[in-house]
Amino acid sequence: MILITTHTNADFDSLACMVAARRLYPGAALVFSGAAEALVRRFLERHKDDFQDLVPLKGMDLSKVERLVCVDVSQRDRLGPLAELLNRKPPVALDVFDHHPGASDLKGERHLDEEAGACSSLMARVLRESGISPT
Repeated sequence: MILITTHTNADFDSLACMVAARRLYPGAALVFSGAAEALVRRFLERHKDDFQDLVPLKGMDLSKVERLVCVDVSQRDRLGPLAELLNRKPPVALDVFDHHPGASDLKGERHLDEEAGACSSLMARVLRESGISPT
């Protein structure tokens, strides 16, 4: 199983990046590592049918996770309980997409850590370079 996650206080940039990353990792589950900001929660309540790939962390069998894709985050301490996946022997495969260079203590197999106004800007470029159109 592949999980796509973000930092523990997800905002709209985080959510957009998770949705974009799902285009790179078809079939992956979107999981918040913690809470979402209040406006994001309200948005998701209104559009829950459009975000059926967003699954709750509670009750998830993390032993089945093979790859963790982190978007808008590159620091272990901002991953909440999902950081435990990186402590496995061997650790799960990791990919990182973030727009805060220099803050990273994670190193992904696929790693994009560039300064940008929003991580979703980086993800749009990755999609374009991969020949993938947003839906």
